[in-house]
Amino acid sequence: MSNTNKPNAVFWIIGVIATLWNLMGVANYLGQAFKVDAIMSGMTEDQMVLINNLPAWMTALFALAVFSGLIGSIAL
Repeated sequence: MSNTNKPNAVFWIIGVIATLWNLMGVANYLGQAFKVDAIMSGMTEDQMVLINNLPAWMTALFALAVFSGLIGSIAL
């Protein structure tokens, strides 16, 4: 007798939504870190000054957060 517990559809829906959400965070980080023209062109001068003057530790924490979130949602 085999008794397996398979995740239901809600689990998969939440997993896909979480992965897409974290992919958007990774795209935002990459656009900010590499200063992609398409993203920077939509910013005001004050926003660009703020982005350019962020401390390195804050950028590192941003990268750690978005990539660990993506890995976690994929592992889910």
